[in-house]
Amino acid sequence: MPKKKSKQLKEICDNIGTKIKSRRLAIGMTRKSFAHEIEFSQASVSNIENGKQSVTAEKLWHIALILGCSPGDLLPPIPEEYKNFEKQLEEIEDEKTRKWGQELIKQSQA
Repeated sequence: MPKKKSKQLKEICDNIGTKIKSRRLAIGMTRKSFAHEIEFSQASVSNIENGKQSVTAEKLWHIALILGCSPGDLLPPIPEEYKNFEKQLEEIEDEKTRKWGQELIKQSQA
């Protein structure tokens, strides 16, 4: 039996699916031609656009290419509770760990 999606994963899939569908329609692409381009069935495209099926990072990249956007454009915004990493890093006593975290944040913003 397949595992039930967590609420958070369901929200992420819903958000990504909505963005994919919106962009697909904005460029005038049919579900059939889009499915052909990304090598998925029309049923899978429908499931993705309705948040019922997730996609791999590789497939998200491919979808973004077809839709003429970046993969990040198809992702949901970062929740507010995760945006204060820099402040939380200041509280880490181990300097090596703190600097490593700060470097990760800097790279992600580049």
